[in-house]
Amino acid sequence: MTWLDDFYNSSVAIPLSLVVLATISLLSWKKRGHQVILALTLFLYARYLLWRGLYTLNTGDWASLLVSWTVYTAEAYAFVQIVLFAYHAWSHSNAKRCHCAAIRTSISSSRSSMNR
Repeated sequence: MTWLDDFYNSSVAIPLSLVVLATISLLSWKKRGHQVILALTLFLYARYLLWRGLYTLNTGDWASLLVSWTVYTAEAYAFVQIVLFAYHAWSHSNAKRCHCAAIRTSISSSRSSMNR
């Protein structure tokens, strides 16, 4: 597990996180690359969950272990929600746009046929 220790060492973790966050901010500001933003967000969250699970769970006694695992389970549940959101939002540009003029025409024609 030495590569994990190196990966989570502050000399690697802090610059990596800052670069990823700066990339997300830049792409968000330019309103481009939503798939890259989603992928980088999932990467950061998965990296955080791995770090939490390996290095920060309190196993001193049963009460602290229970509380630690409860909070960790809630964070894992939040990760599942983010994965589902990313799956849903991955290709939003391919969705068909709704044309309001066509809907208004359809509604007005159905109203006029009902009034006859």
